[in-house]
Amino acid sequence: MWAGFAVFVVVAIAIDLLVMERQGAHKVTMGEALRWSILWFSLAFVFVAILWWYLDGTQGRTVANTVSMQFITGYLVWCLKSNHQIMVLAARATDAKMVSALLCHTNGLGSSL
Repeated sequence: MWAGFAVFVVVAIAIDLLVMERQGAHKVTMGEALRWSILWFSLAFVFVAILWWYLDGTQGRTVANTVSMQFITGYLVWCLKSNHQIMVLAARATDAKMVSALLCHTNGLGSSL
């Protein structure tokens, strides 16, 4: 099982790196980001389905259900935390740009420099 997981991770990273190298640096569109997100999200649930199937056959249904729910819960918490941090960084960048724009375009009395 661990060997299969290791192969899965290596293949996923290879696909990601090869596609990114082939495309080169570019502006990521909302559609492209959505497609990549759906792909990786789907692969996580394919993995947990395989994990459940394996554990159901070797450890029993109770263990399979428990471990699968732990994985899904951890994955969803990680996704939410990642998205939260992205929004915080975006908000900070927006605030920094706004403060910078205010400082650069006014001298504090409302008149332009």
